[in-house]
Amino acid sequence: MRLRALTIATAVALSLSGWDATHGVSGVALEDVALDGAPLTTAQVRTNQFVSGVTVS
Repeated sequence: MRLRALTIATAVALSLSGWDATHGVSGVALEDVALDGAPLTTAQVRTNQFVSGVTVS
């Protein structure tokens, strides 16, 4: 999945969560995403143990 050119006005973090090992989240590309007017950083992406392969650019 790719999310591109997205602006979220009033957030300090982005959360991605999978349900379990069978129903996980993987291969997410976050491109040109901004939170509260600033570019998203990897430190602002919160995940659980069922999320893998997230990129921020």
